[in-house]
Amino acid sequence: MSFYEEVPWHDKVLLNFAKLDFNELQKSYKKEVGIATKWWTKSEFATKVPYARERIAELYFFPFAMNSNPKYSTFRGVMTKVLQWMTLVDDSYDVYGTIEELELLTHAIQ
Repeated sequence: MSFYEEVPWHDKVLLNFAKLDFNELQKSYKKEVGIATKWWTKSEFATKVPYARERIAELYFFPFAMNSNPKYSTFRGVMTKVLQWMTLVDDSYDVYGTIEELELLTHAIQ
């Protein structure tokens, strides 16, 4: 039982709607993370780039922190994928680059 249910003056109908809204919101956030995870799995990065870090759920929190409003679901999905791509580039940079190649890549990015 929550604090709000123990308070004698709480509005039961309003509390019930708040719980329903919270549960629906949680379900939509879980769906967003699931979509990003399916994208990662379907693209087979784990086998194509075995040294890469799989950080989908972790990277979802950055765009989520920027805006958790439900209407920005597409923004969160796109940003999660962009951040994962940046992680792939960073991991490739760390693992496979020679000093000369890394200098060229750094210069190109700048």
